[in-house]
Amino acid sequence: MLRQMKWDTSHKDPDEAFKAMMHDFTSTYADQDASTADFQKIVEKHMLPVMDIDHNRSMDWFFQKFVYGTGIPRLKFRATVAPDGSHFKATFEIDNPDGWHGLLPVYIWQGKHFVHGQVPVVQAHETVAVPMGFKPDKITANQFLDMLVEVDQ
Repeated sequence: MLRQMKWDTSHKDPDEAFKAMMHDFTSTYADQDASTADFQKIVEKHMLPVMDIDHNRSMDWFFQKFVYGTGIPRLKFRATVAPDGSHFKATFEIDNPDGWHGLLPVYIWQGKHFVHGQVPVVQAHETVAVPMGFKPDKITANQFLDMLVEVDQ
């Protein structure tokens, strides 16, 4: 899940940021006992702005749910696309009855190709409008099970 959050196709190696984070962890704690808290510190050192969903430079939202917690959150996701002048506007509606905090991977498809983004989810209901330069064929959430969350679409 952390790898997916750091995935960046604008780089020659989309895993560059993830690899740098893991290299930092392994070199910092080489020949030492490392705890989960130690790993969290390294993740927070390398976190991207989109990962700071609570605006406190902490990854507690991730570690509390996916490392220390149990259960799998369930979301409802709906996407609509409407003309917006000479472009289009996609609107995502996310129902979050479990009160999950996280990043929901969203895939905007045109043919066999897609653009990947992440939507912060922190409220019981989120509505996000995204301007688009093209009309997508479909929009899906968590298409490749990048995040441990069930999504009804």
